[in-house]
Amino acid sequence: MLQQLVHIIIISSICIIWGLPSYLFLKRNSSDVYWYGKDASTIIFLFFSGLLSLAVLSSWFVLLIPLKFNYLLIATTLLLFVLVLSFRQAIVLLCQNLRIKKGITFLQYVFVISCILLFIILGSQKSVNIDTQLYHLQIIRWTNEYGTVPGLANLYPRLGLGSNWFNLISLFHIPVFNHQNFTFLNTTTTIWFLLWLMNKWRYYYKLDNTKPYARTFTMFYFLLILYFLFDWQLFRDTANSTNYDFIVTALTIAVISFITEGFFTDKKNDFSFVLIILSLLIIPFKLSGLFILIPVLFYLVNFKNKDVWIKSFLAGCIILFPLLARNYIITGYPLFPSTLSIGSPEWQLPKEMALKFKEYIFYVNKFYDQQISFVFSYDKTTFNWIPFWIESILIKHKILFILSSLSFLLFFSTPIAKQYILKSSYLLSACGLWLPDGSLQHRTPDLL
Repeated sequence: MLQQLVHIIIISSICIIWGLPSYLFLKRNSSDVYWYGKDASTIIFLFFSGLLSLAVLSSWFVLLIPLKFNYLLIATTLLLFVLVLSFRQAIVLLCQNLRIKKGITFLQYVFVISCILLFIILGSQKSVNIDTQLYHLQIIRWTNEYGTVPGLANLYPRLGLGSNWFNLISLFHIPVFNHQNFTFLNTTTTIWFLLWLMNKWRYYYKLDNTKPYARTFTMFYFLLILYFLFDWQLFRDTANSTNYDFIVTALTIAVISFITEGFFTDKKNDFSFVLIILSLLIIPFKLSGLFILIPVLFYLVNFKNKDVWIKSFLAGCIILFPLLARNYIITGYPLFPSTLSIGSPEWQLPKEMALKFKEYIFYVNKFYDQQISFVFSYDKTTFNWIPFWIESILIKHKILFILSSLSFLLFFSTPIAKQYILKSSYLLSACGLWLPDGSLQHRTPDLL
């Protein structure tokens, strides 16, 4: 437990340092204030911007070298040295202005501290997540010791299911800690995302009597906190595993929250490049996260400026190219488990095996919690998997799925129903399209 606490402090410190360049750039240009805010919002932004910056950098470097903590420590020291030399006054001013906000009650402190202790305890135990033992740890160790290995998926097809999340875990693997379960990054991220949710809830709670929409968002973030604690697959399973689904869910919520708050608040309709970056970063963590591009495209349609589209396209190239390149090197297929390929390199996973593996992923998630022998022997049609899926998901997910669908009817009770129906439909469509995707059916209720 003490080792986990030390790891959390080290990871948080390094991420905050790597978040400083993004903060200083946005602060200098007075753009995207929504994301970095002040006080607690600034610290949270520093952590997540640093974490995501390292995710992008590691996706490029892993193509050339293994990802080791020693390299990260050297790079962090150099970055801090450059920042102190070049932006010392701005950093000092930032530190002077950071303070814990007044008005936080004793019960709120107890709740947050209790949750943090829960996450640390869970993260210190042996992981019960099947995928962590099955292939996550193997990918992390290969990445940490060898980097990107051509044809690695030929040893075991699941080794081709990489993620930028595994890159980050490899980077933060401290070799002096001989006995560890590799949950340190997940535990740290759950703590910081809880702080983000609490900070958003407190912000709207304080506005309750001044803004007509404040009560709605107060309840929204309150229910998110409760559900993230209630559902094992979210906060608790994440803190106890190397699972990368959580970061996808967290970033999706951040993106959709930003767009939704823009509908109901008097926020200026300025272009947010941070929103585009966050959306694109979801995809290298999990390829099925690409459906977040649906609301993003609708968001971009509102801006006729061609520079906005060019910047977004270039950002997409920088973020997504390493994903395609690494998939191609490891499996021979840029969009693995899809078998779409450019040529047939000698290290390519045999197409018959790749097709069988793709079919396995596709149908096992559709016929969730069913025996493999039954899944492959069953006479499948386009839609006959739906009753099995509904039957297999938990009762809480069924209730959530129904309520999420019925909540759409509430828009008809407002004078501006058509406007909100149009704007909210593409947000729901991003979540709904995960349903037939074949790799995230069992997580769709959580996303909704």
